[in-house]
Amino acid sequence: MDDFRTAVNTSMDKMYQADQAAVGKLARTSDSIAQSTDRLAGSYQYFVSSIVDGFSRALGTFHISVNDMMAELSRQIEALPKSGTSGDAVKELSRIQQLLASMEKTLTASREEA
Repeated sequence: MDDFRTAVNTSMDKMYQADQAAVGKLARTSDSIAQSTDRLAGSYQYFVSSIVDGFSRALGTFHISVNDMMAELSRQIEALPKSGTSGDAVKELSRIQQLLASMEKTLTASREEA
């Protein structure tokens, strides 16, 4: 009977040691997953921040470009002679100026929302 009890105790000790080893591996795996999650969250935050910054710069550059086009268009319209200019050309330039003004209004509104 003592041999059986010794064998059971030895077997139980080995199972306990194996369980402890598995618990240790699980703890290390869990820590690794937590670290990876933190790195991923930081990378995602940087990614989104970079996109927002880039989009803001692009929108600002586009806004400046539209303003420059409007200024040039206004200058060209003012430079047109008052007589002898095709009415269709003036109408077309006026329509383009209105379109650019509408674009600027939309850009201004989108910048205010951002």
